[in-house]
Amino acid sequence: MVRAVGRISLQDCVLLLVAYALSLGFVWHYVSLETQLYFWDQRGYQDRTFELATAFQASPLHGLADLVLSLSRDYNMLPCVPLLPFVWLLGTSRLVYVAAITAVYTVPLALVVGGVATRLFEPSLPKRPVFWTAVTATLLLPPTWTAALRGMPDAGGGVLLAAALLVHLGDPVLARWRSIVRLGLLIGGAVLFRRHFAYPGTALLVAIAADVAGATRTGMRLRPWTALPRLLRAGLVGLVATATVFAVAPAFAWRALTTDYSDFYASYREPVADVLVFFAGSYGAIVAALALLGLLAASALDVARRRPARLLLIFGGVFLAIWLAGPRQGQWQYTFGSTIVVALGLVALFWTILLRARRWRTALATLLAGLIGLNAAHGSGLLPLADENALWLARAYPPQTRSDRPAVDALLAELERVAHGRKVLVAASSKRLNPDLVRGAVAQLPAGDPRRLEVVRSPEIDSSGRYPLQALLTADIVVVAVPAQLHLLPGEQDVVRTVVDQFVQGWGVARDFARLPGSFELAGGVRVLLFERRAAPSLAGALRALEEIRADVGGPPGAEPYWLGLGAGGTVRVAGGGPESLRLEADLAQGPVTFVHFGPPARGGVILSALIDARDCRSAHAIVLRAKPVDERGGVAGEEVTIGLPEPRARVRMPLAPKGAAYLTLRVERRDEAATEAGPCPLVVWQPTLASGGRPGGEAERGPLLPVPGEAGPARIGH
Repeated sequence: MVRAVGRISLQDCVLLLVAYALSLGFVWHYVSLETQLYFWDQRGYQDRTFELATAFQASPLHGLADLVLSLSRDYNMLPCVPLLPFVWLLGTSRLVYVAAITAVYTVPLALVVGGVATRLFEPSLPKRPVFWTAVTATLLLPPTWTAALRGMPDAGGGVLLAAALLVHLGDPVLARWRSIVRLGLLIGGAVLFRRHFAYPGTALLVAIAADVAGATRTGMRLRPWTALPRLLRAGLVGLVATATVFAVAPAFAWRALTTDYSDFYASYREPVADVLVFFAGSYGAIVAALALLGLLAASALDVARRRPARLLLIFGGVFLAIWLAGPRQGQWQYTFGSTIVVALGLVALFWTILLRARRWRTALATLLAGLIGLNAAHGSGLLPLADENALWLARAYPPQTRSDRPAVDALLAELERVAHGRKVLVAASSKRLNPDLVRGAVAQLPAGDPRRLEVVRSPEIDSSGRYPLQALLTADIVVVAVPAQLHLLPGEQDVVRTVVDQFVQGWGVARDFARLPGSFELAGGVRVLLFERRAAPSLAGALRALEEIRADVGGPPGAEPYWLGLGAGGTVRVAGGGPESLRLEADLAQGPVTFVHFGPPARGGVILSALIDARDCRSAHAIVLRAKPVDERGGVAGEEVTIGLPEPRARVRMPLAPKGAAYLTLRVERRDEAATEAGPCPLVVWQPTLASGGRPGGEAERGPLLPVPGEAGPARIGH
């Protein structure tokens, strides 16, 4: 701000206080009107922030460890760190959290955009009025606020991108090495802040390269030895950005490079026309068109510098093109790349009117300001001026309220009453009802409260999920919403729809459940029913349900591991997102467990190999593994292979002769003399794989050394 307006005056301080006071007052009024139970993205970073605050209060080392560990995840805790002082001082309420985002990210975004505006226009324009005009225009754009009001800290990534623009406009030919380093750090930091900023970050890199090329066209023709280093420096910005991401979060960076997110999030992709309508509607079609007109007119009429204006147009255009070619999703947290451009375009139009309009100057400027203000009022949802689907004004995001809140509270109270700590599966995935909504409500209960229950994590999206059978086998209570509650297009959430159909029509796993009396009526004619398990899962019943689900859903979901588990008192868990991270977990203290592999049937001999880790089980020496092929009903379809676990941590290889069997089972249990031992007996089967070959019916073969994932040193050899 100092560089943007020169020496800070008392007037600047007053205006800054006014900006913060009005912003925080707006947040207080908005949040106080909400009666929503928050879920999904609207609650995710809030929970992370509160958890990190608690961890640091318990122990600074504990908090730092949690922060560092989070860097390997897609959603790390870096955005939470600047919010911690607000939580420590003011508590863990929704209002405190949203106010902290506003103070730390939203208002600073407007200030940095104001700084960019002072470098966009010709030096003859007064910097201070230009700066505060841009601050005001940014704060009056609804997309500036939507993410914060919905609990997302994404404005922080916008701050970093706007700061990168500011750095580049201060050194457009990248003459100073420190400019290259700063640009790389800022763009890389934006990607670390939130993964999706890789798209506007890439667009900014393209715009910078184009800007450097445009600034050196004469040099390229006459002195290529001068132009080439400048272009190479533009490439170095990308290298610094990439190095920043790898240096801070190498696991995250490597996963981002090796994961095909287009397949993983295929269910979320929308038609190009719908995404274009979303972006236009986010700002209001009129406002978006005026912003584009502003940049073009200001450049043509010499109000704005042509190169910075061109840079912004390239940045906005490339970002939109990349987004349409890649993610193609319409969500409010993804708009910050275009928000910066739209805000500066409106400022450019305003000053072009003031400086170049010969007639009706005051009237046109007033009309533009009034339109921006009305657009902001409508977009906030506090003063609706048009139908919510009207494109000419910004899409309205009013405070979230629930007319059916009493019914939702009654449903939650009934779940707390009947569950008594048991596992609950919520067969719904809409804004009216979903597992995360129930999970968030339960989290409000103190630890040890008998009303607390465990919400089973069940798949919700076809492209990134798996068959819901494992979750159903684990659940004791199932919550079913009728009609099926989905939030994506039909055919993208069959993993949810099939569960609803089972309980409504009485097939599949629903045969083991009975409906509880009563129902709950939610808004939109949604009826919620509760079902309670009356029979323990059996192998034959699970395999029958599996075939029915596969026939109903069709092709396998995108993250299907082709394993499921039964027994062990419901402690079974099939975790991991791929062969490298797949693991089967259970606690044998609750009883034996049977894991079932239901991939493509094998025709010849196969070898079942896996790493068995039972080091936390005191009776690991008594663990026995039994592998055998079975038919569609669970009957034996080949010779069984039995081995004892030679060491608490060992790699085993079990040759089998499936002979065309439908499935392979791996039963893990303890010998009779150890089965009654007290204490937990956790077991993890790492990376279970099937490979062709082996001697049918033989003993487990000696395998190569293979370390347990996450640890150094070789595993013991199984015999």
